[in-house]
Amino acid sequence: MVDTIGDFHAALNLMLTDLALPAVDKEPIGLMVGKGSEHLIRSVLAHVGADVTRYDAAWDRYQHHYLQINGEHSSVFPGVVEGLQGLRA
Repeated sequence: MVDTIGDFHAALNLMLTDLALPAVDKEPIGLMVGKGSEHLIRSVLAHVGADVTRYDAAWDRYQHHYLQINGEHSSVFPGVVEGLQGLRA
């Protein structure tokens, strides 16, 4: 019901900045989500060409940033509010 790609995008790019790694666009992130945070972070590190040995530092920075911005860059998918209102009625 909620599109959270914006939160992932923001937190991941803050993480990458902290690690002096290149940023990632939203589109590839959408293909990496759905298998948990560990998979997401490992996939993003691979996507930007980072060594997997940086995972622990990446995890730490991602958690720090995600907790700070959680919900700030998310949005409700179109039609969800109307659908919930219809169910309530």
